[in-house]
Amino acid sequence: MYESENDPPDRQEAGKTHEGAEPTTVCFDYIKSSFFRIIHVDGVVGGLTPRLDIQMNFWSERFPIPKQVVHRREPDGGLGEEILAERLTRDAIIREVEAGIVLDFYTAKAIRDWLNKRIEEVEKILAAQGQKDQAKP
Repeated sequence: MYESENDPPDRQEAGKTHEGAEPTTVCFDYIKSSFFRIIHVDGVVGGLTPRLDIQMNFWSERFPIPKQVVHRREPDGGLGEEILAERLTRDAIIREVEAGIVLDFYTAKAIRDWLNKRIEEVEKILAAQGQKDQAKP
């Protein structure tokens, strides 16, 4: 670790110039917040806000876990096998909303452009491997 997060040793001189000259570089340090986590995304739902920002709610899709299970009780008091006929579950596929974001028009365009570049990179790799674009359902 360096002496100060604000002054990493390899970047102490970054952005500095001779007196009166404009800086020639700008450095950005990426620091993870205490709430940082990786979120798997299968889809998104959202729309425009009253202020014309874009709201996106990301969800991951999975089969439901049981609401309740019932097991037989062994004569010695131990847990026996589950009685499947008594299992209570949801009758649907779960779309668990993981996170919601709100972004302005300009940020949305920047993210769109960034995504387009990543998509182009993947398409080139798939083409070189002789694979076709096979979107997930």
